[in-house]
Amino acid sequence: MPRNLNRLFYWPMIPLSSSAESEMWARCTSVRFRLVWTLPKKIVYEPSLKIFGLACMRREPVRVGTPELSPRSSFRLLDDTDFSNLSQYNCDAEEEITCVTTLTLKQDQESTAFFCLGTYKFVGDETTPANGRLLVFSAHSRKTESWSQNFELSLAASADVRGCVYSITTVKGMIAIGVNSAVMLYQLQMDEESRQCRLHIVSTLNVNYYVTSLVGYENRLVVGDRITSVSLLEVSDDRKLRTLGRDLTPLSPVSLQALNGKHIIAANDTLNLLSFTLDEGNRKLDRDGFYQQSDMINKFVPGCVAAPDAGSKLEPVQLFFASSGRIGVIIDIADRQLGLDLTDLQRNMANVFEDGLKHTTFRTPQSTARRRVIETAYGFLDGDFLERLLVASHAQLAKIVEGTSDPERLKRPIHEFQQLLKTLQALH
Repeated sequence: MPRNLNRLFYWPMIPLSSSAESEMWARCTSVRFRLVWTLPKKIVYEPSLKIFGLACMRREPVRVGTPELSPRSSFRLLDDTDFSNLSQYNCDAEEEITCVTTLTLKQDQESTAFFCLGTYKFVGDETTPANGRLLVFSAHSRKTESWSQNFELSLAASADVRGCVYSITTVKGMIAIGVNSAVMLYQLQMDEESRQCRLHIVSTLNVNYYVTSLVGYENRLVVGDRITSVSLLEVSDDRKLRTLGRDLTPLSPVSLQALNGKHIIAANDTLNLLSFTLDEGNRKLDRDGFYQQSDMINKFVPGCVAAPDAGSKLEPVQLFFASSGRIGVIIDIADRQLGLDLTDLQRNMANVFEDGLKHTTFRTPQSTARRRVIETAYGFLDGDFLERLLVASHAQLAKIVEGTSDPERLKRPIHEFQQLLKTLQALH
């Protein structure tokens, strides 16, 4: 049944960084240019320190005919006010950062924030990375001459792994990484007296092919396999990983997020939105939502743009960010009957508006073969399309209410839908 409304909108944004930075210096008698190309790859924010962590790839240009230099990967701390560079760590040669996250380690009454990085080491003749590392950094504050706060990165602990660290997240105070086909769980331990840290591996589970997405939620992990599956894992009380359910359809997920302990939302490389619900009895994930978003969603973040009123039937649950620069919100419809009635409304509107049938076809999911699948979209409703009801003419409203047959007649008064859609507009 339809569980979500999808609403798209554009939001004025200040770019955190461009895809390339050009630095130039000029002298009095001659002009000299130096180009340094820096490509931001991953970003994370630590609110307790008010700083961003930015993983970058830098490639310096060379003269024509000169062999290209290998790109160098680095990790930077940026001030969250003016984005000034506070500290920087340069990776080893032929090492690239693939993923970043933060971890807060609590001991007694004290909390310490760490930045966790996954890397791989590339060798020219290798087709698949054979080695990588898990790096954990602490950021120590220090006072500068201007009395402003600054930070210095310090490598607290590291662990070598056999393969590429494709993904990283935290769960139950531990670090989970995806290394090739395996999910590995690490515990960061700190000595209270010396403040020295070390990483201890506590569990490993082979999932499938390439674990490219990991999301932690309470004691559970959502795993996205680039080739085959979406899986839901649980971290048991003895810190072991076990599989709760899987969907083995070749969906090629790009990004994932847990709505709660049983529900998952995902986006794949054919621009579809998907949702899954855990079937505990059969130990599988049932796909209950399939919808063509027509944009590459690369990140889901729990939250909303505007908080709903108390008692509202529409609850914003996720923000999503697309490669086109678009930001959208996923809104949950808790009332099952309301979701069914809105589905009827969207069907009748599609039969009345001139472009309605094209809209239905446009939202039909795409398969991995880059063709439309046979089934129509389900589990999601298009908030943009539904809000057109607010500007429909009286003649169109009458046709929408009646439908094309008696079973299609709307079961709710039209003014109730209009009021609900006005509430929807207030949420973005």
